[in-house]
Amino acid sequence: MMNSQYNDYISLLTTYRDELLAVLNNEREKRRALLDNDIGRIEAMLQVQQAEAMKLRGFEAKRIALQAKLGLPDVRAKELLGAISDQDAQKSIDALFAEIADIAGEVREQNKKSLELASTNLKILDLILQGGGVDENNSLYGPENSRRTAYSAGNTLEETI
Repeated sequence: MMNSQYNDYISLLTTYRDELLAVLNNEREKRRALLDNDIGRIEAMLQVQQAEAMKLRGFEAKRIALQAKLGLPDVRAKELLGAISDQDAQKSIDALFAEIADIAGEVREQNKKSLELASTNLKILDLILQGGGVDENNSLYGPENSRRTAYSAGNTLEETI
């Protein structure tokens, strides 16, 4: 690594990137657990994600503090890169920002897929718990829809008479 005032910042971004890769792998594992309908693994992955969220907040706080220490508080990545005079540091930081953005995008996509899968699983479970997903009021015979209700031959007979 170059000898630069940006070394700590680059080191933090590298660790941040590596942690995001772990987040991505865990998001993929959560999705596999959802596909397998493995409740135990899903619960474990949700706990891991809660811990990761806290860890990432810590990284973000450190990044903000280091950026302020560099005299660049509250600036966006593009502005930060423009303010760095050390070309080697600028290239390293730019590459890390790009990797972090790509990984974060993949995490979002995996999370979106997991949410869709969980939603579908819940809908299926809800249909099963409701008796196979059949809307009982509209599918069975009865006086409201001129169809006979299940196990109600006596009621239908009384209405006919």
